[in-house]
Amino acid sequence: MSKWRDWKDLNEMEALRFEEFWSLDEIARKFGLTRQRIHQLLPAHNGREIQRLRTEKDIRNREPIVVDLYRNGALTADIGKELNIPQQVVRDVLRRNGIDPSKRRKPPANRVSDETLSTEIRECAKELGKTPGAKAFDKWRGYMRAQLIIIRSGTWAKACEAAGLEPNIRRGGGERKYTDQMIQATYDRARAELGRIPTYELWEQGAYRPAAASLRRRFGSWMKFLDAMENRKE
Repeated sequence: MSKWRDWKDLNEMEALRFEEFWSLDEIARKFGLTRQRIHQLLPAHNGREIQRLRTEKDIRNREPIVVDLYRNGALTADIGKELNIPQQVVRDVLRRNGIDPSKRRKPPANRVSDETLSTEIRECAKELGKTPGAKAFDKWRGYMRAQLIIIRSGTWAKACEAAGLEPNIRRGGGERKYTDQMIQATYDRARAELGRIPTYELWEQGAYRPAAASLRRRFGSWMKFLDAMENRKE
């Protein structure tokens, strides 16, 4: 039975499509309709243009992070991999901010030293009263600084050890294991709390577990993870 009932729903669909740049599939799932039906209800649209605008919006939100990582020594390839965006897009972002990535042959002179980063971790731990996790450190710092540290050190645990701190030990003595049932339950909770299909960024902002990066590795991509969750057999 169709869940589309009145013009209020149609107005919401239009807002999601043309202001939030949701895909037809995302809108269809939210309202319990088919993609074709959504296409009929929202005929005046250009799918490629909306996808371009959606991508640009996501990139604009990440531009300060891209610039900060690059200025502190991260390579464009590493930035792209860490933020899940094409390397060419990283280069375009840098050029828009007055940086020519083709000219750099070595880390800049004002590169933040490893000792400075370790000092920041220690200061954060002192204020929190415990060894911080990457997310807690980013919140304390005010932006996503932990990504730079992880790129430098390899893992957050190694960075904490280098700072002279005891890394947080996960229960069970190793990496926390999540079953399919646990992931499905967390996805259902996130979807209910957000009122929409969660994006990679919303999942990270909500601090859901497993982390978005772990789910991307486990399923192959974020879209494959969403497909697996939305197309479960009851």
